[in-house]
Amino acid sequence: PPIGIFDFTVPALFLAGMLFYGAMGLPAPRFEPMGSAALPQILGGLIVFLALLLLLNVWRKLQAAGETASEEKPSTEAQGLAKFRPLGVPACLVIYVGALDFLQAPFVISTIALVVVLGMLLSKPTLRMALIFALFGLVLSVSINLVFTHFLFVDLG
Repeated sequence: PPIGIFDFTVPALFLAGMLFYGAMGLPAPRFEPMGSAALPQILGGLIVFLALLLLLNVWRKLQAAGETASEEKPSTEAQGLAKFRPLGVPACLVIYVGALDFLQAPFVISTIALVVVLGMLLSKPTLRMALIFALFGLVLSVSINLVFTHFLFVDLG
């Protein structure tokens, strides 16, 4: 199995466990419909679900390819972008959080920009992919904004 998958899923599952553990210590809801522990539990469950989907996808690909599959070399363009990923992804997240917190940037616009930049960093950057990631970012940010404002009563701005 690709070792990089385990480098991602093990910390993700650990993070989800930390979220669940932290949610156990939060107070019970007083007047909110879901309570203060709802957000960490939702995020933890989502992280576990996505990590398990990733592992299932890798397992299915390994089963289909067999144990003796030869590894393909990535293209030089993919190799060129790959060197920016370890620092690019955390840098994007820090810039995103800074823009939301310090600059009071609008949540929907910031989230769309984050999804497009991360998508371009993690995939082959083309105009078509940028438009797909922009559409996905729009749907994602509006959905998150609706959930936060209408169910968790948190205004994201």
